[in-house]
Amino acid sequence: MKAKNIFLMALYGVLTLSILTPLAAAQAPVEIKLWSEFSSDPAKSAMDAVVAAFNAEHPDVRVTHVTFASNNEYESAVKAAFASGEVADVIELNAGGWLAPYVDADQLMDLTDLAGQYRDNFTPGTWSVVTYRDRIWAAPFGIQPGNFIFYNKDILKEQGIDPATLTSWSTFTAALEQLKQAGITPLVAGNKEGWPGSHLFGHLLVRSMGVEGADDLVKRGLQPGYTTDLKFTDPSAARPWELMKELQDKGYFSEGLVSDDFPTAYGKFFNGQGAFFQTGGWLLSTQLELAPDFPLGYMLVPAFDDVPKSDVTDVVFNAVALTVPKNAKHPEEALAFLEWWLSSETPHRIWSENLPGHLPAMKTITSLDNALPQVNDFLAFFNNADHSTMFIDSLLDGDLSVEALWQASQGLWIGALTPQQAAENAEMLVSEWQATHPE
Repeated sequence: MKAKNIFLMALYGVLTLSILTPLAAAQAPVEIKLWSEFSSDPAKSAMDAVVAAFNAEHPDVRVTHVTFASNNEYESAVKAAFASGEVADVIELNAGGWLAPYVDADQLMDLTDLAGQYRDNFTPGTWSVVTYRDRIWAAPFGIQPGNFIFYNKDILKEQGIDPATLTSWSTFTAALEQLKQAGITPLVAGNKEGWPGSHLFGHLLVRSMGVEGADDLVKRGLQPGYTTDLKFTDPSAARPWELMKELQDKGYFSEGLVSDDFPTAYGKFFNGQGAFFQTGGWLLSTQLELAPDFPLGYMLVPAFDDVPKSDVTDVVFNAVALTVPKNAKHPEEALAFLEWWLSSETPHRIWSENLPGHLPAMKTITSLDNALPQVNDFLAFFNNADHSTMFIDSLLDGDLSVEALWQASQGLWIGALTPQQAAENAEMLVSEWQATHPE
């Protein structure tokens, strides 16, 4: 009898295990990976918090956020993963022209239909940064207005300069001259990496040609088969190079213009070694970390007096994007994560409230809780702009922008290129790109 009971108990255990095991397996969440370049705080913690919020709302899917030691390591890992076909389920990429090579290689899922359901949730200009060949390839986030000129409030006050009057190029350059005559470095800059000069060129191009004109010009270097009569050698397109050289020739830049990297340059600015500093909204995070008591003011790059389409309210911005590779191991769950990102304010609020200077792409978010006053000011700049566009160098093919704009700005300021040569070089490179990228 005892042996029979033992047998029955064992049989019951086996049957119970056989029934419960499939149920447990069915209830286990599908695990997917999200790769990002955000390896350090506050960005890493912000993305971790976003992932935790999604996981809490979706018990059937578990997202793991994977980061890498540096941006260079991340970019190398992404390229290697796409080449091998062994990719993460969701991958963060820079928006704009940086998406194009992956689209041309047929490596990303087309998200046009999914995004179309939530298109009205977003500020219209943000869709342009994830659109290529008239299709949407990613979910945008982390909007960073880039055409700010930051200033030291104390210096301007001491010199009797009212920043509210500096809305035109003529009044701005008059202020630079006044500062120079007072023995103050007017404009701190460091272009060792090349991108700060490229950004300045782009912001001035938007002021010289207007948003539509600038976009029309640079699409030649991103959209295969795109045609326009505009050229980089046109007077309005060459003018930014001329003004950048003029700023240097008049002695308005800080020493170290060509040798200082970005951290060295903003270090000088925060140490009071100059009045103005041109960069994007991300400087706010740096200021809070390094110089929280610094008297920081901000304005947009001034408009050109003689250009009717030049609007001081137009905003140039950067953004990042979330993509789903075609070879994702769990495409259904990856798309569920992207749909949540497109439909919910939660990820955008978490991201922007943890990273000062990064704005939500959703137009339904008009203010941010627990945000610094400056952040809501930045949001107002963006939401109130009549026109907005992506960074000009991000609207070109990635490799093309480095050679045509980054390296050209370095060449201009070390004296290797004249403004006209910089314009001719850009036109030549874009024309060569067009020839190798037919429609």
